[in-house]
Amino acid sequence: MLRLYLFDTSGEVPSGLSHQMSNLRAILVEGLSLGRGILLLPPSLTIKHNFDKQFRYNMWSDFIDLNRSHLTLSRTVPDVSNRQKLQRTLCAVRMADCIAEISEHQLRHLQYDSHTLIPYHNGSISPEINTRHGLLVRGPEPDSLDKVALVRKLPGFPELLSIPITIQFGNTASQKKAISPVLSWLHMHTLTGEIAIVHVRRGDKITNKKYCPKEMRMATSPDHIAKVLKRVGLTGGSAIYVMTDETDFNHFNSLITEYNYTLATNAHFFHLHNLIAGCQQSTLKQQTHGDESMGALCENYLLFAIEKEIMLSVPKKYRIVTLPRRDFEHNQNYLMQDFLGRGKPCSL
Repeated sequence: MLRLYLFDTSGEVPSGLSHQMSNLRAILVEGLSLGRGILLLPPSLTIKHNFDKQFRYNMWSDFIDLNRSHLTLSRTVPDVSNRQKLQRTLCAVRMADCIAEISEHQLRHLQYDSHTLIPYHNGSISPEINTRHGLLVRGPEPDSLDKVALVRKLPGFPELLSIPITIQFGNTASQKKAISPVLSWLHMHTLTGEIAIVHVRRGDKITNKKYCPKEMRMATSPDHIAKVLKRVGLTGGSAIYVMTDETDFNHFNSLITEYNYTLATNAHFFHLHNLIAGCQQSTLKQQTHGDESMGALCENYLLFAIEKEIMLSVPKKYRIVTLPRRDFEHNQNYLMQDFLGRGKPCSL
């Protein structure tokens, strides 16, 4: 009996890759808890985080390798002898064994060829509906006014809470290949034996009022970055990689000249900088120059996915972020810590 699950992203507000990864986790939890094979349409990524340029790499397999990703289903069971509860693994599988990417063309075949289609559903799914074979589609009704991301409503029924699912996403082969030269360079050039990765968010964060731009500019200044690095124990002579959307790399020069850090950005590595070489070009130039067939690349999401894995390759205390993140562990001394929180308002 074929039982499939699809999350329809057509009604979802486009967002960044981190938000999409969080959405994916919730989708996997619901679909697998229903005992269905999951079909993945491309993530709903916004062009705002890609310098308002269209991207070519927009499939899940561009960012994660389903063959290297794993999930574990477990259930809490009582341990009568010790009067405790234990986690018992029910199964552990590769994601590729129960999840598949599909294109819009393939989806149309599933929906309109000889195949059972269960209509759109937003609320809890009854056992009667779930036992039916065919394609279960979650999402707002076509042409509805409900544009709220459905994932905010998931999971929507209590039985999910008793089936914990641990999800571990694996790197793609191209990501692994891209990470190694950066780490090798950092280890080769540090004078202290220590390296750190600093994620410096600027871009719209230093211009848009809702992000506290004045505080954001101070927090991402070289002087403050150096202050935070020393606070976490990283002294001058150490090597740091700065992952950033700042296009003027001279902004970080004083970290080298005044604070004696060895610094690298994507600009130091051709294979990384090439991913965003077309981001500052006009749309026309991007389409007609650079690579003979496709034009120069503007793939900030792909660069971010690689840089995030570079960050995860260093100890937690040397992972410095601008704002707190929930998708991975990092040092609690984040760049904006001194400027926000404890009732501090934004400066207008």
